[in-house]
Amino acid sequence: MRHFIGSMAVWAACAVFLLAPGPAAAGEAVAAGVKVVSDKNVDCSSAETIVAGILKPGMSDQEKAEAIFYFLVHRLYHHNAPEEPSADKTRKYSGEVTKLMDTIKALNVYGYAICGSQSWYVNFMANAVGLKGRIGGVDGHTVPEIKYGGGWHLFDVDMMGFVRRKDGTVPSTDEIKADHSLILETHEKTPDIYFKYDKPKGELACLHIGLQFGMYGRKVGAHSMNLTLRAGEKFTRWFTRQWGPDFQYYASPWAGSEHLSRLNKNRGQGPNRDLTYYLYKEGNVARFGNWELVYDAPLAKPACLDGIFAKTNVAHAAAAPFLRAEKDDAPAEVVYNYYSPYGCAGAPKELPNPDDDVGGAVLEGEFAGGNGTVSISLDCGKSWQDVHTGGKTFKVDVTPKLAARYGWWVKLAFQGAASGVKAYKSTFRGQCSPASLPFVDGETKMTFTRGDTDCILYQPDISASEDELKRLAHNLEGFASFNEAISGHVAFTGNKGGVVFKVDAPGEITRVTAGGMFGSRKGGTFNGIQFSLDDGKTWVTACKQPIAKDEADHPEEHWMQCVDGTLDAAAGKAYSLGCTPGEGAVRESKLERTPGKSVLVKYFTEGGDGRFIRCDGIYVHYKRAGGVPLTVTHTWKGGKHEEKIGAGEASKAYTVKGGNLAENESIAIEAAAP
Repeated sequence: MRHFIGSMAVWAACAVFLLAPGPAAAGEAVAAGVKVVSDKNVDCSSAETIVAGILKPGMSDQEKAEAIFYFLVHRLYHHNAPEEPSADKTRKYSGEVTKLMDTIKALNVYGYAICGSQSWYVNFMANAVGLKGRIGGVDGHTVPEIKYGGGWHLFDVDMMGFVRRKDGTVPSTDEIKADHSLILETHEKTPDIYFKYDKPKGELACLHIGLQFGMYGRKVGAHSMNLTLRAGEKFTRWFTRQWGPDFQYYASPWAGSEHLSRLNKNRGQGPNRDLTYYLYKEGNVARFGNWELVYDAPLAKPACLDGIFAKTNVAHAAAAPFLRAEKDDAPAEVVYNYYSPYGCAGAPKELPNPDDDVGGAVLEGEFAGGNGTVSISLDCGKSWQDVHTGGKTFKVDVTPKLAARYGWWVKLAFQGAASGVKAYKSTFRGQCSPASLPFVDGETKMTFTRGDTDCILYQPDISASEDELKRLAHNLEGFASFNEAISGHVAFTGNKGGVVFKVDAPGEITRVTAGGMFGSRKGGTFNGIQFSLDDGKTWVTACKQPIAKDEADHPEEHWMQCVDGTLDAAAGKAYSLGCTPGEGAVRESKLERTPGKSVLVKYFTEGGDGRFIRCDGIYVHYKRAGGVPLTVTHTWKGGKHEEKIGAGEASKAYTVKGGNLAENESIAIEAAAP
């Protein structure tokens, strides 16, 4: 059963009421924004940390481009690209928009992609280090190029190779077309990684016709790796597959998915690939790892209230039921906010059938008596789906509802003098990319930090319908029409307008990241992202991205344009590392206003022919101080290291004397029970 709140005005009022508890107090029993980084691996949690990890002082532009290549070729292997849920999945050419676009998510969650999507990630990283990138179609293949020194240079992460001339310079696709010897003849300047997948002749078979078209705006990087743990919660990441023979991984559950077709060929084993430089393998095959987040709410302790995102008419009691109604004649409810940096994924049985997937999301517990309802929300409380009614003991597997989801709310509701909650436990699982984890490799220095920031994810699927768009958006500026064609759902009057979303947080907002997609190909079009901290009175531009028209050899040739933007309160700016540089581009603006507890995010277009297609997610980080002690445990074959993190320690460096890379087994972070 689905309950809808009838109007935006009602939602606004409910949002204020729902989030009434406000910012967390110091000493709260949570650990917010926790992270562990290894000195043996780049911190893959954001574009900023990746750039900081791969660039060295004094690097030339070619050295920067090569650093991008080596970083990505070790952390992505060749496999059909993941396709995450969207109403677009049933439409013609749906793969253009369902295939995973976000670079940060690809690196951390999946670790694999095919040529087109691998090129998106190269393109994003090129822009992030201050260079220009493009994606080109050749013969049966898609290749990425990076521009520096006035020319373009091929760096093919998917085919795993690039070419150096004898003078050390790197040619473009078209230059290799003109001189085949560049790729066929090796010499002392030939890179150590050199087209392992299909060999140089295989690459040349694709490049022989040269670059047929150029794409500049296909990339985004907005996903957040923020992790918050409540007292009594444990987060474990494994470097290898777990829970066999029914391994848990995400399979795009619809006919026509290329991702699904490849998994069907390897039924039951999940995504894998040999012939790779992937940094972490199971045997000689690149595979996925798994993660698990378990919260056994310590309801007998008053500190359990710190784990609750919002509550209405609820008080704590010393004896069961521990959560009771303050007023017996009024409804009572508690809401838990979950943000996971990794998506839920269960054990798929019939791959195209999502309804039989199990183990990715399980809610269990006990109400006092027969009055009690468990509900979930995927849109920050604007609508709820009941998954259990009738109170008493419950255990429900909601994997199909949360597959490949990263943010959701869980509500426990009850009413009456004899009602209440006696027990609650949640278990979420899925896949992760081991090549991006903080691994041990011999004597390894680890650094723990806690950022005291929690995260809310708002990710409306505007492709569902015009009614869904209007229900989920805060405001539509210049709205003209809604079209089901995937090349542009929302059209604007006079080629100018925007879709505005609003997110409220219970604490002071510190950072917002957002990504999205437009359909456009006409020169003079600008697509972008703006933020407002004063309810739309003023706007700050993070990204204003032009259609590339300054590349005469290969102008912009594809309708898909992706944008991303970040609002950073500490840095005092809004910016976009992924924005395509070019005439009229805006990649950074000064932030004039201090964030409060509310933000508006506008996906806007102006000029040519921009149409809004997709919201990749709005990640709102807000202050949430916490003082719960933690235990970080690294395990490897034949060994284990436990590190205690005190309640008052915001950061801690420690050394692990462990096994080698291939022997890593897991890393776990556990928040001490009160």
